[in-house]
Amino acid sequence: MPAAMNARPNTPITLDVQAENVTDAFSMMPLRVTWDPMVLRLNDIAPGELMQRDGGRVTSVKDIRNDSGQATLSITRASGTKGVSGSGALATLNFVAIAPGSGRVTVTELGLTDSQNRGTTVTLGAVPVAVQ
Repeated sequence: MPAAMNARPNTPITLDVQAENVTDAFSMMPLRVTWDPMVLRLNDIAPGELMQRDGGRVTSVKDIRNDSGQATLSITRASGTKGVSGSGALATLNFVAIAPGSGRVTVTELGLTDSQNRGTTVTLGAVPVAVQ
C-alpha cells in the first residue's frame, strides 16, 4: 500500500494490498481491512493480479460492511493448481471519499498459505488517508 493518500470528496481511491517475494501462495484467508466509515465508503474488494498471474482460476468471498468500516476477503486458487510466486497485488480495494476528514485504511489480518497449507509470515500495514 502507498505511504499516504489524499483525495477530494466524491472521488475514487484505489488501494492495492501488496505482497513482496512470496513463494507458492495458494490461498489468502482472510484479509481483514478497516477504515473510517465517516470518511470513506468501500465500493468493492477484489482479488489482485498476483493470485491470478499465471491465468489460474480463483474463488473469492467478500463481505463489505460500510456501516462499521470493515471488510473481509478470502481467495483460494483452484484445486489441482500450484501456488504463485513473486510480488504484486493480493487484493484491490476501491473506495470513494465521502466527506472531509482523515483516517487510516488498515490491514488488521492477513492469512496467507502455500499449496501445502503452510502459513507464511505477513507484515501488516496501514495507509493514512486525508479527504479535503
